[in-house]
Amino acid sequence: MRIAIFVDGQSDKQTIRILVEKLLSNRSPKPGLKLLLLQRGDFFRAPKVSAQLKVVQQRHPDIGKVILCVDCECTPKEKIQPRLTKVQEELRRIHPSLNPTIVLKVHALEGWLASDQQAVQKVLGADPKTYPNPENECKPKELLATVFKKANKDFDYMLDDPRLALEIDIENLCRASPSFCEFRKAIEDP
Repeated sequence: MRIAIFVDGQSDKQTIRILVEKLLSNRSPKPGLKLLLLQRGDFFRAPKVSAQLKVVQQRHPDIGKVILCVDCECTPKEKIQPRLTKVQEELRRIHPSLNPTIVLKVHALEGWLASDQQAVQKVLGADPKTYPNPENECKPKELLATVFKKANKDFDYMLDDPRLALEIDIENLCRASPSFCEFRKAIEDP
């Protein structure tokens, strides 16, 4: 069985692959992964996603699970979730064998990554200045840039997001980030 994961950014593809491989490290046999890009706006359009799912299913008949992982950016989760729930219900009706699940990154992938302050410390090689809960930050990428700058380093999300993911402790991250825990559950559920 393979898991197809749709993400909304090129850096997300690489970084989420690392996180998923950590989540599945103890599973035997390990399912294959297929990470795909989808424009953020398309996550809100069931027909667009459904067309993509049909193509993926034709090309990869061994896909047994689909997860759509989208940033909520600066929109409150409570406002965006009902729209995505409708899309998810429609996709599950059309593609019952894939049981598509939509997971929100609050507010973006960097919110997850910044939630494990020990991982940030390892990447920086220094103690980061204390900062608030990254899931409450509308633009966590800017938060990480500020944290890196205070440590006299530049933050390049294309390079640093995967480095942070490699250092992440899944249990620390899950304690600090409820939206990551939802993603974890979607990945780990059979």
